[in-house]
Amino acid sequence: MNRFFFKVILGIGGVGLILLSIVWALGTVSLADAQAELMKALNFVPVIAADSELVPEVTASPMPSTAMPTNVASPTTTATQTATATATSTATATATQTPAATDAPGTPKIETFAVFPGYVPIGQSATLIFNVTGSPDSVEISPDIGDVSGKSSASTGLLTENKVFVLTALKAGYAPVTANVVARVVEGNQVVVYDWNRPVTQLQRGFPRTVPLDNSDWTQPIDFASGTMYWRLEIRSQPVPQYMNLQYCIWQAIEGEQKLREMCGKKIDVMGTPGTVATWSRKIQDFSVLSNEPIDWTVERKTNGVAIKNQQGCAVTDLPGVGCTDAEGNWIPWGGEDPEDWYNLDWRFTAVIVAEGATFAGWDYFIGTEP
Repeated sequence: MNRFFFKVILGIGGVGLILLSIVWALGTVSLADAQAELMKALNFVPVIAADSELVPEVTASPMPSTAMPTNVASPTTTATQTATATATSTATATATQTPAATDAPGTPKIETFAVFPGYVPIGQSATLIFNVTGSPDSVEISPDIGDVSGKSSASTGLLTENKVFVLTALKAGYAPVTANVVARVVEGNQVVVYDWNRPVTQLQRGFPRTVPLDNSDWTQPIDFASGTMYWRLEIRSQPVPQYMNLQYCIWQAIEGEQKLREMCGKKIDVMGTPGTVATWSRKIQDFSVLSNEPIDWTVERKTNGVAIKNQQGCAVTDLPGVGCTDAEGNWIPWGGEDPEDWYNLDWRFTAVIVAEGATFAGWDYFIGTEP
């Protein structure tokens, strides 16, 4: 149960940082309340974690509601072009209303209907979060939940398989208004650790990073440290499509050590052409160690994310001293690139870790929209 220990750092403009810790496992709040409060604080967005050594203070921005294309799993590096996006993000509901009723004043409107977390271990529950305006007579969720009038959240109950929940708002004289979300279950032997589903801006300085979504001991009771990491990248847009060299990395702060520990996965070369989808994987034990000591998988990690580099392998960043230098040894800001051509880079970059001996469930299992 310690996987629901949430520790999130929020950047609030230039004012500073607020540390939000929700520890339902200690009994201070219920799971449903903890998840609901976390979603309110995050505005449904994984928040950028500021790294004192590499990343300056940044501000979080809301995740846009974006259509997602159908995806295909592959254990090896592949890249394909997808012409159109056809599916809907599982984090955002799709409300359907009768046009005639929509035109009438006072029509109920479902502003929000979402499920959190987006991936639920089998046998656990998730929280449905919703907001309905227009003074409905009643609000119901089916199946199994029933009337939720006057509430803003409800538990899904224990889940053993993917399940569709339908929110219905009723008001006399108006057509019913509905929205639905899919609660997705995953085996406990594979979890999402990183899911950047919004534009990468210059504020991230070439390193879009977050606190790992699973920051538990990766050696026990499930052996993730001997397992395999799977990645999926989907490019939505880039100001000027670039040849990019990308690498997922994990950083860890160990008490008494001045520098962060760093390990990185397999590199991939892709073009920033809209519709590009790539998948690849690597054993955790084959990650490159870029620090004096490897990551201690029994200790929580500080951040994980992606290093964005150009064709020459230079980090496209303005972090002083990070990246490439010229013949005289002078540091080259942004790797010699025009950042306006690179950012905003709108993508979804997802990482799933699968325990030793387990079989990867496939990308449809994690980011598809049908149960």
